[in-house]
Amino acid sequence: MGYLAGDDGHLASLFVSDFLLFPKQNTKKMKEENALADAVGASSNAFLICLSELIMPFDEVFPTHFNTLSRNPFPHVLIEQALLQLGGGSIEGSKFAKQVLTAAGWRHASVVSYGKYPEEAATAFNKVRLVLVDDPNAEQLMQRLAAA
Repeated sequence: MGYLAGDDGHLASLFVSDFLLFPKQNTKKMKEENALADAVGASSNAFLICLSELIMPFDEVFPTHFNTLSRNPFPHVLIEQALLQLGGGSIEGSKFAKQVLTAAGWRHASVVSYGKYPEEAATAFNKVRLVLVDDPNAEQLMQRLAAA
């Protein structure tokens, strides 16, 4: 118990609640419960990250990606690589990637950089990204883009 002087100069008694004073065993139990809650939270976050990677293999493409340098490849680069592979690689893969991006809304010639029209490029790549979720083959990809 402690004392506190009020405005009128009289002393008022101040009680500390029982829930603020923990015996040693309760403190240990609380630490164990907090550690368990932290572990459950961490495993839940890891599960959600794995689930999101299964659902969406590519991150969202933003217009700033086309005018920024990075050591790590941006999502549009990874999407373009996936399209090249899906199209059979080499020249056929390159033609296929161009057809897919055209179907997704990219209306510029292949010599025009994505950085010149970053909003249009991001929109086209994000459409392709959404269609690539189910890992379709080349024909299914074109059909899904035509329907979208």
